Amino acid sequence: MPVGYSNKTGLPLIPPSKKGVKMSEAQKRKISKKLAGIHRSEETRKKMSKAKKGKPTGRKLSKQVRKKISESLKGEKSYRWKGGITKFSSYFKRGDEYKLWRKAVLERDYFTCQICGQRGGDLEVHHIFNFADYPERRTEIANGITLCKKCHKLANKIQRQIENAKPEKDCNKLCNHQKKLEII
Repeated sequence: MPVGYSNKTGLPLIPPSKKGVKMSEAQKRKISKKLAGIHRSEETRKKMSKAKKGKPTGRKLSKQVRKKISESLKGEKSYRWKGGITKFSSYFKRGDEYKLWRKAVLERDYFTCQICGQRGGDLEVHHIFNFADYPERRTEIANGITLCKKCHKLANKIQRQIENAKPEKDCNKLCNHQKKLEII
């Protein structure tokens, strides 16, 4: 790969065809070591400064420009637009009404899992009546229960099994799950 060596640093020169090729960590360390402590003349520093003039320096854009760019890429104008497929629940859970409901349920239950008794940590608020099936009960405090992640996963599993059960075939199973949910 190297065609020759630089007179000042003794590092190999990289031909233009190899620019952008990834270097190993060992190569990077070697180059960094060689360049450490190099003092450039005033003339060289001026040339380097002149070469960088007019090129982007990584400065932040003004608030107005950022807002303009943001507006130009929102919604249908975005390259990632997929026809407005974001679920309603995603929007709802980012809203103030949901956040207040969640906080109220956690405070009511003293930030404690109502199944295993775990206090604090990674707690979630579970909708007793399904979020999708009972829109009028989404923010009722009585419709929420504080659960830890593990117990929340179990509660959702039991709810799905009850919803998918066929009463004629799975009567015993359904009764057992109903009892488990009553405990919850």
